[in-house]
Amino acid sequence: MNTPKLKTFFHNLWPKLLVIAAGVSLFLLASELLKDDIKSLVIGIAGGLISIPLVFISYEVWQKKSQKKLNLSVYEFAERKVQTSIAAVKTKLELLMEGAFGYFEKGSILIDDADIENIRIKFHQQQHEDTEENFQNDDDLLSFEYASIFENLTDARYLEFQLSELSLAGELEHLQSLLANAFIMQRLEDEQVRAIIYLIETISQLVAFFNHHADVFCRTSINLHGFNIGVFSEQPAISALLFTENEAEEPALLDVKPAPQAAVKASPLPAYVINPDYYNILSDLIFDVINAINNWKSVFNPVFIDYENAQITVL
Repeated sequence: MNTPKLKTFFHNLWPKLLVIAAGVSLFLLASELLKDDIKSLVIGIAGGLISIPLVFISYEVWQKKSQKKLNLSVYEFAERKVQTSIAAVKTKLELLMEGAFGYFEKGSILIDDADIENIRIKFHQQQHEDTEENFQNDDDLLSFEYASIFENLTDARYLEFQLSELSLAGELEHLQSLLANAFIMQRLEDEQVRAIIYLIETISQLVAFFNHHADVFCRTSINLHGFNIGVFSEQPAISALLFTENEAEEPALLDVKPAPQAAVKASPLPAYVINPDYYNILSDLIFDVINAINNWKSVFNPVFIDYENAQITVL
């Protein structure tokens, strides 16, 4: 129990303790000085003065324990909601860092850009030392410095299919709705609320930048081979981003979205790059979001259960 709550508890307890003390004093006085009916009457009054405050104190203690359990449940709910939103933010930032190559497991592909106008992706067998654990330490987004972000943005190649998925507006709205929920926020520590506010501020700046700059992504003459857009289903109309290294192979499904947002196109697909004028400002904004996530991790548990995807996630 923190200091303010402790002071409030004792402040509310003192009047009841005084009534109990008065009841005890009255009982002792009646036992020593009074006799017969008047003694019984005063002892009865004294018993009431003692028992009634005790009933109220017992009720308040029980209520505080129940409230504590409720607060813990609400806290875990709020923490899980924030964690889920931050995990989605991290996933989109990773996609922004990797572009079209972000659909593949780290270390599982070789990028053939000998002909810079025609980029091809080839799968290769990972060696023991190229396991996911080794790549995770070096390439984890949350360990990126400004220089690493800048380098990734200059090297990334994007598909038109991806561009609408890079917006963080949905995640921002979710975090803002949590911040507006006073019932949840009142049950978090001050430093946790500040961490959420800082995160919202940094994401808001990144979202605002994309909203006010329609030329962030520029189409190039570069072709990305192996990618194509096909029909996932007709009712409802859904398009699918597919990849195949060789035409004879069964294509791998990478992503889906409503058909009006992505027309069917054969391989190769044109590549998009980030406008060079925005490398610096985007690197700054993304670096701020990464710092905000790391700041949040310092006051929250980064390990959580993602019920929507039925898995344990570590940020």
